[in-house]
Amino acid sequence: MRLMTHNFLLCNVAVRNRVDFSTVEMRLEEREDDFNREFILKLIKKIDWAAFRSGAADIGYTIPETLPSDLNDEVLKNIHHALLELEVMSGKLVCRHCGREYVIEQGIPNMLLREDEV
Repeated sequence: MRLMTHNFLLCNVAVRNRVDFSTVEMRLEEREDDFNREFILKLIKKIDWAAFRSGAADIGYTIPETLPSDLNDEVLKNIHHALLELEVMSGKLVCRHCGREYVIEQGIPNMLLREDEV
């Protein structure tokens, strides 16, 4: 699961609010992906910056507190690296609002609710 995906996920239990997840007990892999300046510029308009920072911090990557005003190639490549090249292969997503855990296996978060949660 890439941080780009992490940024768009919503907890199926705490559906009333936009919440983000902490990532725990994870195994991380780095995968090279071609840099596309235009794609990253469009993507950063859609992401929740605070959730992105939080997710990046969980995996040990530092993101500026606010989106830098000077979006030069170096800054965009760092954002690209964090969003697209760092992948959580296994671990758990934990909803910061309700504490519900979602397992990540082979890079895929299982967001399905259990029968007793439906």
